[in-house]
Amino acid sequence: MIRDPGQWGGFLDGLDYDSDAACDQAAEFAALNGAAFSGDACVPLGSGGFRVTVRTNGTESHPATASASAVIEPLCEFKPEPASEPPTSTPTPPGEGEEEEESPIVGLVCDGVAWEIDPEKPTLPGAVDLFTVRLSE
Repeated sequence: MIRDPGQWGGFLDGLDYDSDAACDQAAEFAALNGAAFSGDACVPLGSGGFRVTVRTNGTESHPATASASAVIEPLCEFKPEPASEPPTSTPTPPGEGEEEEESPIVGLVCDGVAWEIDPEKPTLPGAVDLFTVRLSE
């Protein structure tokens, strides 16, 4: 997939994400805040987000339950550079040519920062560079 940026669309748009991993992360965040999933727990939404319901781990006589929906918003866009004409060259006899290196992938811009990706040793932006998550309710 790295070498075919044409396949990046759904991922960069925040639509092709691992909903199980997102819900696991939400559960960890709830636990850090003294709560646990309750009721419907974590429900992926078709619009690039999910809805969670949590219950506080407070005293038995005063627990609280809350629900919230979060939406994944993309911070990146991919605009490939137009293909340039290959240079004309003289034919090289078989076995004498050098192996051609792949060109870096350019055109990925995340929140104003341009990324250049080496297809041989890709260093990719992290999730925090690619997306923001905000409460929608």
